[in-house]
Amino acid sequence: MPPLHDRSTPTNDRGIPTNMKSSRLVTLLLSAGFLALGCDDPSPLSADLVDTSSGAPETVIFALGALPTTFAADITGNARRSLVGQVDDPVAGRISAAAAMDFASPVALSDDFEAGPVTVAELRLQRSYQYGDTTSTVQVAVRSIDEDWDASGSTSSDEVPSGSVVTTGAIVGSDTLLTIPLPDAWIEENSSLLRSTDFVSEFKGFYIDAVGGNAVLGFSSQGSSFRVVSGEDTVDFVVSRNLTLIDQEEPGTAPAGTVVLQDGIGNGLTLDFSQAVDSLASTALNRVAVRLPIDSTSATLPANFVRPRPTQVDLAGVTSDSVVVTIAVSVQDESGLRFESASLNAVVQAMLLGETPFDKYVLTGHLDIAPVDNTIDALIIPDGSLGRPSPKLDFTVVIP
Repeated sequence: MPPLHDRSTPTNDRGIPTNMKSSRLVTLLLSAGFLALGCDDPSPLSADLVDTSSGAPETVIFALGALPTTFAADITGNARRSLVGQVDDPVAGRISAAAAMDFASPVALSDDFEAGPVTVAELRLQRSYQYGDTTSTVQVAVRSIDEDWDASGSTSSDEVPSGSVVTTGAIVGSDTLLTIPLPDAWIEENSSLLRSTDFVSEFKGFYIDAVGGNAVLGFSSQGSSFRVVSGEDTVDFVVSRNLTLIDQEEPGTAPAGTVVLQDGIGNGLTLDFSQAVDSLASTALNRVAVRLPIDSTSATLPANFVRPRPTQVDLAGVTSDSVVVTIAVSVQDESGLRFESASLNAVVQAMLLGETPFDKYVLTGHLDIAPVDNTIDALIIPDGSLGRPSPKLDFTVVIP
């Protein structure tokens, strides 16, 4: 990222840098740690940008253009949940998810455990999420991982060097615990490693992907384990790192007059503020809100099918060098989702003054701060065509 401000930056007649990509505003948004996102009082970030004492507040509403966009891949490494499965959603498309999991002992191994022999080794995966056919049996393959891989900061589009199939398993959507015993031959081959004090450094984990079914399931990192029985002792190795890989293999078909926002695969919306900004150029802003309608009627779900909605949607600004800054987070109201924050006030006011704080503005699934909660939650949004409502921008401005 370029320097955020220097003395040579040109300013307008109000003393505000005209290159907002390197301005004080972006510096404030980045350094604030998003503490202002839920703030009711916009003044901390925007009071010094304009003189709001010159007239009476007036509310103006503009339709916002919203176009589908492919956003950067989500960070899915070291999450609270790993996703595994495949699903055909007529609206969102065909999506597959696979997970790499590594394990470590939570306690020092006992002498009895180290002496052996190992008689049981099994994966115990606690389900905490479901998307798709609730009656479907999801069939999975458990593969070895034979090379080093990274989880921290890794995304849903990264790769994990998976090896040969160790075993397979199946889970019915109604089950909450998937137990996958590993075969005797694998246990015998890896008995020394499982009992070794070098297990953490030598063992690379398992790669789990779907080979059948019509659902994507999520497994809790805290509730899942790798159970090993050796001698008379039982140890539940805990998840030490994980990474979910997600792929939209085929696109879906959104109902006419709608667009789809989906978490996990980077399907978001680009917002166009140009009409509102051009109409209200140089106006003093008192308050602003983005309102996003939700379509809950036009997309009929298949029988026994669940499509969770995102619990949070983020409105973010993207700089020319792809730095993403969350500007506001959604709250639910009677008409859909609403976005308000001091940061949004400051950014929109800067645009009204002719500045360009960011190259583009996007709505996306929650931009988690680690540890993340992996989902493929989907939201169907009217786009303003065919007589449907559209995303709107509510201004309260000061008219001289």
